[in-house]
Amino acid sequence: MKQNKLKVCIIDDEDIVSKTLTDAINGSKELEVICNAKCVDSGVEAIIEYRPDLIFLDIKLYGGDAFMILDKLKRDNYDIPPVVLNTGFEEFELAQRVLNEYKKEVILILKKPFWEDWDEKESLILKKFYEMKFKSITKVKKDRIIISTRYKTYIIKIKDIVRILSESKNTGAAKSLIITNKDQHLINKSLSILEKELPSNFLRINRYDIINGENIREYDRSEQVVYLFDIKDGFGVGNTYKSNFLNYLDNI
Repeated sequence: MKQNKLKVCIIDDEDIVSKTLTDAINGSKELEVICNAKCVDSGVEAIIEYRPDLIFLDIKLYGGDAFMILDKLKRDNYDIPPVVLNTGFEEFELAQRVLNEYKKEVILILKKPFWEDWDEKESLILKKFYEMKFKSITKVKKDRIIISTRYKTYIIKIKDIVRILSESKNTGAAKSLIITNKDQHLINKSLSILEKELPSNFLRINRYDIINGENIREYDRSEQVVYLFDIKDGFGVGNTYKSNFLNYLDNI
């Protein structure tokens, strides 16, 4: 399942820096720039209007600094997304102060011109983003899953789950994407743990998928592909998991 790109806001008062960083980010498969700003006021307005997933924030700006933007958002009780601080050498101490006071929001301090080594920096940014943004506590109960994050608590009825997809290969950590007919949630648990905690009708069919057996509509034995209700594409059943899967089908 292809996920949407993460939406990025760049706040930097140097045009050449903003353009160079925008070009680097827009060449990514994971990120895209949706807004740019140069000063404190326009930066706050852009964040509130466009609601980015990730902010690249310069320390020194027209009309102030990064502190003023983050302080303003905090006073307005705005849910500040993860922040990457951009800094020159002479501003590093100030950047460190911002990190100390906003350690829940700032995921990295990167010294300019960090975009010259963009592939490596992008991997680090994404790793830190997922570690912070999706930090959660997940409890699997008899009939529901409870996900508690820094800001919200989500309750998912187990019967509504269609599929659970491993996101470890994308995020570099043990994470799984729970997919229902209405929405999806990324959690800090691997498929190996979940398959032990979920009811027996949840079946591991390959390295990357657990499916809800109650949603099976067809199984092609020659191709070893299972199809679910309301999903056009099928999912391959790996040889390691085939025996358990067929045993489930025989006992429905």
